[in-house]
Amino acid sequence: AKKWIESFYKDFPEFKKIVDNDINLTYALNPSPEFVSTQKDISDTVNTPTGITVTSDLYYKRFKGKNLARRDLSGKNLKHLDFTGTNLMNADLRGADLRRANLRGADLFGANLRGAKLQEANLSEAYLKWANLHDASLRRANLGGADLRSAKLRRASLRGANLSGANLRESNLESAILNEANLSGAMLRDAHLKDTSLSEADLSSADLYEANLYDANLNEANLSGADLRRANLVYATLVGADLSDADLRGADLSGAYLGKAIYNQRTRFSRDFSPRKKGMIEK
Repeated sequence: AKKWIESFYKDFPEFKKIVDNDINLTYALNPSPEFVSTQKDISDTVNTPTGITVTSDLYYKRFKGKNLARRDLSGKNLKHLDFTGTNLMNADLRGADLRRANLRGADLFGANLRGAKLQEANLSEAYLKWANLHDASLRRANLGGADLRSAKLRRASLRGANLSGANLRESNLESAILNEANLSGAMLRDAHLKDTSLSEADLSSADLYEANLYDANLNEANLSGADLRRANLVYATLVGADLSDADLRGADLSGAYLGKAIYNQRTRFSRDFSPRKKGMIEK
């Protein structure tokens, strides 16, 4: 804990000034009473330079619900911090380390998270419209129910991430990695998914109306009940994909690879399309 606080002081010198000036932390940061404690009340405590004993939770929770709009946090070490409900609108978080951080319900509208580390971070219900997440690492992150409309996720790594029920309408996911990701019930209308890897992803009941999936990798993906009407699937690979109950009317499947892809009597294709000729298997 001591090493962590020394690192925190380095990133946030203004906080260290508060401590060094012997200002009472309770009033300086307005923490709840649970944050300031005695040795007998907590197991993990830190003695500040002024002798004030505080729990490490003080550092982990000081940003909860705060207004950090347009704040420059680029390159900062923010691992494990609690940003629940925090206003980070248009904040600069380029290259920031937010691994396992709690950003549930945070306002990240227009925030710059390019190249940020967000592995296993909690971004459920977060507002990320127009956010820049190019090249960000979001492996196993929780983005369930998040608003990612028009978000920029080019080359982002989202392997194993939870995006169930997320709104990704008109988002840019070109060349992103979404293997084994959960996108069940996600809104992906007009999303840009060119060259995106979605192998073994769960896209059941996802809305992919007019989505651009040119040359996308959908091998073994679960697309049961998905809306793929008028989607661009030119040269996409769907080997072994499950298209049961999916709607592909008007979809462009020119050059698409559909060997061993599964369909059933409720799967809907354009009138001139023959699934058997494409090597598909009826369930």
